[in-house]
Amino acid sequence: MTTLLWISFACVIGGLLSVFLAAGLASVAPRSWIPHLVSVAIGALLGAAFLEILPHAFSSAGQEPGGIGRLAATVLGG
Repeated sequence: MTTLLWISFACVIGGLLSVFLAAGLASVAPRSWIPHLVSVAIGALLGAAFLEILPHAFSSAGQEPGGIGRLAATVLGG
């Protein structure tokens, strides 16, 4: 098998496994937990995106005077 085929296979299996696990958890979890679980999922996605973008923002802010300080203040304020 080629590398691309292995990657595609792993992505499909991982996607199917995550869908089945999420469906199983949703059917077992009490209804009152569902909004909290959705909030955790959204927070995890936003945190991952934020941590991915943050180094790029600091490297581009370092090119202008006072940019890092303003960016750090914005991040801390947020």
